[in-house]
Amino acid sequence: MQVAGDYAVVDYVPPIGPVEIAIKLGQKPKRVLLHPGERELSGTWTNGIWSGAVDHVDVHSIVAFDDAVV
Repeated sequence: MQVAGDYAVVDYVPPIGPVEIAIKLGQKPKRVLLHPGERELSGTWTNGIWSGAVDHVDVHSIVAFDDAVV
C-alpha cells in the first residue's frame, strides 16, 4: 500500500453488483455472455430490447452479445 502523501494511487477497484442491463438491439442475440469465463446470462427480449442482470461485475468484466446488431 502506498503511504507517501505526494503520490496517491488506487490499486484496487472492488467488484459491484447486481447491475441491471437494458440495451436496444436490431435483432435478438443468439446468446449473451459475461467475459472472462464465458458465463451465459439469461434475460428477456421485448420490443427490440434485451434486459437482464449481472450479479457480480469486476473491473475487467464485459458483456458480449453474440450475433446481435446494435
